[in-house]
Amino acid sequence: PSIAPSLLTDHPVGQAEPTALISEIVIVEEEIALASEPQRSPWSVQSHASMPEVTGCNAGAPQSIESVVPVKEVRNEPALPMSEGMQAQSICEPVVTCSDETNLASIESVQIVEVVVSAKGLEMSVKPAASREDTVPGAPAASEPSTDGSLRILWDDSSPKPTLSTGNILTRWLNRPKDVSLPEASHPATIPDKPLPPVTPPVGERAEATLLMTDRPVGRSDDSTPLPVEPQVPRPKPNKPAAGLAWRHIGRVASSLIGAGVSSTRSLIVLIVALVGFTLAILAGSVGALAVTWLILEEQPTSAYRAMTAVPQRTLQDSQKNGYFLLLGFGAPPTQDPVQAGIDRRVEEADRAVTHTCLTGEGTQQSASAEVAGKWLKTVDPAAQMRMETAMVKSWASQAGVAMGRYRQWLTKPFEDWGYGQPVSPNCGVILHTHRLYVAEGFAQDVEGGVARLETDLTAWRTVLGQAKTLPVKMLATDALNDDIAVVSGLFLRPDLDDRLISRLAKLARPLDLVEQSVRWPMQSQFVLATKTLQEAVNHDPADARPFYGSIVAALPLPKQRRFNAYAQYYEAVGKGAAEGRYSDLPNLSQFVRRPPYGLGDVMVNPIESLVGIDPLPTWETYAGRVLETDARLRLASLQAWLRRAPPEQDLLTRVAKAGQGLYDPFTGYPMLVNLKKGVFYSVGRDLKDNEAEDRSDIVAQIPPTAWAGGKRTIEVNSSK
Repeated sequence: PSIAPSLLTDHPVGQAEPTALISEIVIVEEEIALASEPQRSPWSVQSHASMPEVTGCNAGAPQSIESVVPVKEVRNEPALPMSEGMQAQSICEPVVTCSDETNLASIESVQIVEVVVSAKGLEMSVKPAASREDTVPGAPAASEPSTDGSLRILWDDSSPKPTLSTGNILTRWLNRPKDVSLPEASHPATIPDKPLPPVTPPVGERAEATLLMTDRPVGRSDDSTPLPVEPQVPRPKPNKPAAGLAWRHIGRVASSLIGAGVSSTRSLIVLIVALVGFTLAILAGSVGALAVTWLILEEQPTSAYRAMTAVPQRTLQDSQKNGYFLLLGFGAPPTQDPVQAGIDRRVEEADRAVTHTCLTGEGTQQSASAEVAGKWLKTVDPAAQMRMETAMVKSWASQAGVAMGRYRQWLTKPFEDWGYGQPVSPNCGVILHTHRLYVAEGFAQDVEGGVARLETDLTAWRTVLGQAKTLPVKMLATDALNDDIAVVSGLFLRPDLDDRLISRLAKLARPLDLVEQSVRWPMQSQFVLATKTLQEAVNHDPADARPFYGSIVAALPLPKQRRFNAYAQYYEAVGKGAAEGRYSDLPNLSQFVRRPPYGLGDVMVNPIESLVGIDPLPTWETYAGRVLETDARLRLASLQAWLRRAPPEQDLLTRVAKAGQGLYDPFTGYPMLVNLKKGVFYSVGRDLKDNEAEDRSDIVAQIPPTAWAGGKRTIEVNSSK
């Protein structure tokens, strides 16, 4: 037989894939004539390496193959997967024995090994070539040792009998398309005599070849020498750069940190959203609870509320003859009729500032002349200052000719306040300045002319004070009367004043009656105006000064009627006390209306003022006190006139006490206090405290020099009161 050796070396298939070392595969194709049945049998052995040399045998002796197992068809059997990095190796250990005889060593049995290559990996299938029944007749059994001393190749044939496939296995393996099963060959293929060249599989084709060859000797002779087996050469693993490992480690750590950060951020966001939602839910619940509470607290109008909203009757029907409209149009341009301008006047933005000036008395001085005239009225004898500045007074009067003409026209008209419940207000600053110029112009001529103007002016303003139905007009009248009273009080200090003039001035200085003292209609007018403008005030936020919670509360149903009922009860109670003369024991607003400093209960009961920020309604004590201050000045002026006419022989304090209850302090109901050290008597004023005749807190008037015995102070200074 001819033997064509070839050697199949390791070829890398893909990256880091094991290779199979196939050694000592012999391709044999010979016709062996059998003794009993001579015929040609196909033999097929595939190899890429030459057979190993047989050692220990006679070199000159011919070697014989005792038996050769025919190659059967190799099928595609299931493959044994191999893990990455493993190397398939041949563990085939053929045992070759030498024989002294010249015949060839008989091959007892041959185990065919098939190499199956797939795209997914190297697989191995070991199949025995033939069982005992498939062996060549006449060949010794695989389990029986050879006794004739011939060369024998022993394999372990203990595995189950497989079905062999015929054909050229190497050819089929090379020509098989990728991922396509190998077709079964119907007949064995003849191997050419010349060895096939080694075939290298394409680079990149992922294939794994696993070859397991086991040739176990059966009945191995002691003289047999095993063939040398090539040691497995471990394939070195590629060295990975340290920088790459470091970057990979850094990337892994960075990914972990980023993942942890993202997870923490997500958790924090969820927590914040949950807290915000919980807070909003609490706020919404609180707002809803407040709205329900205020709906429950709301009331129906009471009898006191209906009484405070009553409308006064009018007695003067002709508006053209009404001096009220002339005051409203007093500041109109010279070309317009002031009365018609007052009738046509509507609510303007300037009315807020004008009303504030009338109610507080601040900002009345609009020019240098008004400021100087105001300082004259604070002196001991204002009429004397006016007489000294005659030229200046006449100059100012000529410059204000239009206003002076309108003022004289107003003094001749009847007056009735028709502004009840309306937000319009006269220009108090301009009117007061013209009023002062009118009086000063009279005293700039002579005393008689000045007293005559005082009589006209003071009488007109007392009429306004009694007829006023609105609070700005009431306060304007008190301010004008205070100016006139200051001039009258200064005249009473003149020693040479004629008794006739003293009698005329004493009539002007009589105390106010109950109608002139009353502030009922002005306070009701403010109350009615507040009921009309409350919703507008709630919706209006000047200069966005309201806090955010105030804007939220303003949109809720507020207990408006409850607030108005409380104010109506307060006005009704304090009005009764004032009518009875109990000025020192008037009810306090805090007894009816929750006012600042606000507590939690005040916020719940009166949110309109505490949360929304609406100004509270005017207190009765504030404006009734200003009217009583005017009354106190009138009483002090009347007391001066009384002392001028009383006999000087009597004691000063005795004469003050005998002046009568009509000249007592309207705030306390007791006689006026006297400070002999300062030479004054005074009223305690609105604070109801004795401040030792301080001008800022007490209402003070000078004692006339003629009131002292002999025209001099004869009482000891230590007796100050």
